[in-house]
Amino acid sequence: MSNIADAEGDFANARALLERALAISEKLGPENSTTATCLSNLAGFLQSHDELAGAQPRFERAIAIREKTLGSDDPVTNRDRCALACGLLAMGHPAQALALSETALASHEKAFGPNNPWTKDSARVNSNALDTLGRGEDAAALRTRYALGPEL
Repeated sequence: MSNIADAEGDFANARALLERALAISEKLGPENSTTATCLSNLAGFLQSHDELAGAQPRFERAIAIREKTLGSDDPVTNRDRCALACGLLAMGHPAQALALSETALASHEKAFGPNNPWTKDSARVNSNALDTLGRGEDAAALRTRYALGPEL
């Protein structure tokens, strides 16, 4: 429902639905995997609407839950880590984004190989962080290795 509301431009209703889902999931337990998913969904929504500061703590909490329930090397844990890295990069924190995206990239490549979309997303965030840090040659090498397009 929140996706439909968001697609129709009803951002307030979409956010309310996501927050309601989170409140319901919290009743299952604060460290339940459903709670992590709801946190991640809300964080992704906020990030897509440029509410980066609101997204960050929700991604961080989702990652903490997933690390406890799935492990720190799990691809889903690292999908959230990559999303947080993207937000941190947009907030002007490229060094933090690089550290997170490197971890996510290693996990995704190990789990899925170099051609998986999650691996490529992690590589793209990683290369953008490298570019922002003035490491253009490293970024270009990463884009070549993962057959990514030019810098976004």
